[in-house]
Amino acid sequence: WISAAPIAGTPAARYLLGRGIDIRRIPSPRPGRVGPGSLRFKMMRCPETSEPGRPVMRPCMLACVNHPISGELLAIHRTFLEIRPDGSVAKAPMRQPKQALGDYAGGFIPLARGASQKPLAQAAEGEILVLSEGIEDGLSVALAAPELRVGAALSLSNLGGSLPPA
Repeated sequence: WISAAPIAGTPAARYLLGRGIDIRRIPSPRPGRVGPGSLRFKMMRCPETSEPGRPVMRPCMLACVNHPISGELLAIHRTFLEIRPDGSVAKAPMRQPKQALGDYAGGFIPLARGASQKPLAQAAEGEILVLSEGIEDGLSVALAAPELRVGAALSLSNLGGSLPPA
């Protein structure tokens, strides 16, 4: 996570743009940054196509999964990508192009801070938090309703297990 690049201008941003998601339109809480700070890009070893001693590197969109109360990093979610000959970017043609490193149970990926732009721990009681199953769905909500705080739980079963503050 630390060695990964911010998402702006990377194949991961092109992947999202190809899905109709322009991360440049999602406010970043950090001046000079574009898009959610919870998303990054890195070339990563693909466990599905690598062999011992012969790693296969693929472009990868990374997302940090945080504990809803403490903000602690629980896991890293990876979306393996493929850059096509025409320059477009899509999910890699793999059995499992989306994989997590670590246990993300109860956590979610913070995608947008909404109107307050405050960290979740400083959000006003009763502020609405929209949780989606997937990253792309959550980013679509953030673009459609920028006043809302949005996160992605990564699975339907985890939606019920994510318990944010009141």
